[in-house]
This record gives sequence, structure tokens and C-alpha cells, in this order.
Amino acid sequence: MLAAVFYTISRYINDTNVYLSTISSGRSDVRTSDTFGMFVNTLPLGIKIGEETSAEFIGKSAAVFQGVIEHEKYPFAKIAADFGFKPQIVYEYQLGVITGNDFPEMKGIDPLEMNSAKFKLSIHIETVDGKPSVVVFYNDALYSRALMEGLARSIVIAVGKMLSEPEGKIKKVDFIDKEREKELNEFHTVATAAPKFGYFHEGLEHQAFVQPDKKALVACDGEFSYSELDAYANRIADSLIKRGVKEQSRVALMLPRTSRMIMAMFGVMKAGSAYIPCDPEYPVERIQHILNDSHAAYIITTADRVPDFPNAIDVETLLDGAATKPEIHITPKDLAYLIYTSGSTGKPKGVMLRHESIANYLTDHPANSHIHALAATAKTLLSITTVSFDMSLKEIGAALFNGLTLVFADEDHTTNPIHLAALFEKTEADAFNTTPSRMLQFMELPAFVKALGRHLTKRKKIRKRQSNFQVSLLIRI
Repeated sequence: MLAAVFYTISRYINDTNVYLSTISSGRSDVRTSDTFGMFVNTLPLGIKIGEETSAEFIGKSAAVFQGVIEHEKYPFAKIAADFGFKPQIVYEYQLGVITGNDFPEMKGIDPLEMNSAKFKLSIHIETVDGKPSVVVFYNDALYSRALMEGLARSIVIAVGKMLSEPEGKIKKVDFIDKEREKELNEFHTVATAAPKFGYFHEGLEHQAFVQPDKKALVACDGEFSYSELDAYANRIADSLIKRGVKEQSRVALMLPRTSRMIMAMFGVMKAGSAYIPCDPEYPVERIQHILNDSHAAYIITTADRVPDFPNAIDVETLLDGAATKPEIHITPKDLAYLIYTSGSTGKPKGVMLRHESIANYLTDHPANSHIHALAATAKTLLSITTVSFDMSLKEIGAALFNGLTLVFADEDHTTNPIHLAALFEKTEADAFNTTPSRMLQFMELPAFVKALGRHLTKRKKIRKRQSNFQVSLLIRI
């Protein structure tokens, strides 16, 4: 059990070095067995999780515990003073030897009373209702009940998996029980199908052919049908080719959130090149690194930023090209775009995306649950994600590849929840993409809840596969 607790805590704190405390009766010396008095002592436990097997780790944990017991007379106060050891989690094992399949179960989750909370977290292995159980006591000012239930459940699962696969690597032990494995398998749909198109921009071209007059794009500077948007992309492609842009080259885009950004994205691809989105708010040094690292031939930007970079092109000067589709010679394995990481762990690194991969991801198929749900249930998708973040592909690509209307919110609407709520109402958008943390911020605004709720009330049923987070939001709406 100690090995399971060590391992579970390690996973929860994301550290291979784990330190606990335990309580000893202090009576391991037979000379004190008949002596009245208080001999209880706090003992430090510490272990490092390496590349050992589960069986080896269990033995290692046992050796740690045995070593502590052998030296239990050493004053804990001195250890705390000399090494700064401050126990935050206490482990107590109050059972004998467990045999057979009588493994512990999760039994109790209780907050510690504040006047008795000597530790932030206390994990007890004890008998409850005649069964070995994991009982967790915790400071509810620090931890939630849901987190503690998960911790106790994980300990129980870890015990079973360590014993069932003793020769497996300890770091491979997971916390997925049969119930959750079944739930995960429900999401694991296996299917094969050929993508509709081989190129990212082919989706836009197809929609321009089958529904040319349908509204494709709503931006702060205008609204465009699919045929109009496709024609503008062709003009940009033609202008780039005339300026000497070669097939399979790279072109950076540093544009505000206007229609020109979307036109330029598809225009670069239609010219046979790959685009590289750059946020205009990036520092010049970061943009210069991206340009140098990607070997971008040009950077398309606004007139006021043209003097800042060599080979910069004002996007407005590209709109007078021919509106017909240019003839290019590329393959689906060629790059559609490059996107750079945040650089939080070093210099930003470029990730290369091929046409065939993006076309596969954006294809509407029942096994492709995210895209299929959008294509089947949504009409207008509101985009708020910066184009320099890959999640924007879910918005721009999924909408225009599958015939939805894309509402491309400008910088003001993406940063102001009140204005964003108004944009929802104005455009009647019924889909958008965001992170849970940002969603929670939006949900603090009644106007946003009202705007979002208006569309949810039109739905006759909600998919069964909802996380607790999603359900709580739906209840609030």
C-alpha cells in the first residue's frame, strides 16, 4: 500500500521525488512493551521513482519503510531542523497482512476539522465495515472533495495494477478503472474513409462551386459569399505568383483580424505556398526569428508595417490580380502552413502541416466526431482564437471546409465579453471554440449566458457524453 501511495502522490504532484510522514508507536524495542508512557513518533518517508518495475518499486518502498523503522529513535525534530523537512502528507497503515483478492476499496473522504488539522492531508489504510479501505482526511480549505475522491480512487487502482502486472514498468501504471475504460472506449471510434479533398483550399473552392451565394465570411470590414471569398483568394494568389513567389515556398502573414487575413491564408495556398501566421502584437525580434527560421520569402502585412521588414507586401496591393484559379503543381504531401510554438521553453519552434493531414482532419465523417458535430448541427461559427494558435484551425478550417458561415471576430470582440455577446446576438452564431478557463470567465457575464443560452434552448437533446464541467455550464445557462 505504501508503494501505491508513493506512486499516486508522485503522479498528482508531477514529481518523482516524494516525501511523506508516518506515525510509529515507538514500541518496536521489546524493552518498552510493558512500559507505560507515550512513545509515538513522527517518521519521515522519502523515495525517488525511477525506471524500475512495479515489483522492484514495491520492494524499494518496503526497504524505505524498514530503514525508517530501524532508525525510529532518531529525533524527528532534528531531521526537520537539519533538512527543512516539513511533512504535508501523513500516511497511516492500520491493517495486518492482506491476502488473496481482498484489496482495499475507497471508503471514506472527510475534511479535517480545523482544530485538529495537523497535516494538510492524511491517508489512512484501515478497516471500514469489515473491509480494508483507503480513507482520506483533508483540509477542505486547500483541497476539493472531488480531488480527494480521485486521489483515493487512484490509490486503489494503483494497488491492483501494480500487483496484476508486477514486471511492468512502474511509470506505466495508470489510474483508469474498468468503468472509465469503458467510457473512454465509447469515444474511440475506429473508421477509415478517404478525405473529400486532397488540399486545404479545395474545401473553399468546393463550397464556392456548390453554394456560391451562401455567406461564407462575416468580418469587421465586410461580408463575403463563398464565390466572393474564393475570388479574392485567387486574386492574391495570382498577384503573389506575378511577384515571383514560387511553389512550395513560405509566406508569413502579419495581419489584423479582418477579412484580409482569411483571404491571404487561402491566397498563399492557392499560389502553391505555405502560410505562416504571425500575431501583429508579437515583438519584432520574435517575428524576425520566425521569418529567418522558416525562410519565408515574403511577409504580407498592412501598409503601416511594410517599412518594418524586408520583402514585406501591403495586402491591399495584392487584391488586383486575376480572379480565376491559378494553375499550380503541388501534391497533398506539400505544406499548407507552418505554425510556431509559444517559445515558453526556449526559442519558438515551427510545426509543419501538410495539406493531406489538414484535409483529413477537416473532413466531415461520423468517426470524426468534432467536425461531424459542427457540420451536422451548426450554421454559423464565431472565431475568437488568435490565428497564431493552432486551435484557430478548428474554427476557420472547419467552417469554410464544410460550408458554414465563419464570423471572424476582430480584436475588440475577442477581448471584450460584452461586445462578444452582442456579436453573438447580431450574427446568430450557434458555435464557437474556446478553452474551459476562458469559458468560465465569459459565463460571469449575464449577457453572454443569455446569448449562448438562446441557441442551446433550441436544441431538443444534449449529447450524453458531457463532462461534469460541461454539464455545470449547461445548468447555469
